[in-house]
Amino acid sequence: MSELPTPNALQIDLLRALRDHSMIACQAGWGSGKTTALSMALITYAAANPNGASLFVTDTNKRYISVVYPSLVEWTQRLWAQPWEYSASEQRWTAPNGHTIWCRSYFRPNTKTANQNSLEGINCGMALIDEAQVLTEEVAHKALGRIRSAGEMGSRLVICGLPVHAAWWVDMAERTGGAVIKHT
Repeated sequence: MSELPTPNALQIDLLRALRDHSMIACQAGWGSGKTTALSMALITYAAANPNGASLFVTDTNKRYISVVYPSLVEWTQRLWAQPWEYSASEQRWTAPNGHTIWCRSYFRPNTKTANQNSLEGINCGMALIDEAQVLTEEVAHKALGRIRSAGEMGSRLVICGLPVHAAWWVDMAERTGGAVIKHT
């Protein structure tokens, strides 16, 4: 394991909220560390829930490959003594303790019905959604439908996006008594 950098304020706030809230909304600017915070949260949840499962959703496969995948590679190596297995064909990570992380992009053409989506068939205890500002609330509802096998830590939904007016994920967290984290 390499030397660990000090988490920034956003990452600390998100990890603290993860302990106590089942719904977390985060708004922060470009380069603020949102994806790193999500990777840290995933790894924390995986450590607390052996043999469980999590879901990481972003808007496009291109973003998964260029942003999310490198972040998960870096943080699984930094925060875990043993290597994780990765299946590129399934976009699935498996921790040494048996925890599975499913990674999906969410894009549903208007010609498909809402029940025809990339999240179908996954059972997990936590879902994380990145780049919420380019997605609709539908993705959160679909992700919530996948959260049905929460482990020791309980179920969690974490949604991050850029600071935009009328952020649906912030409204959702406020309506449900969840945590709202805002950083620049």
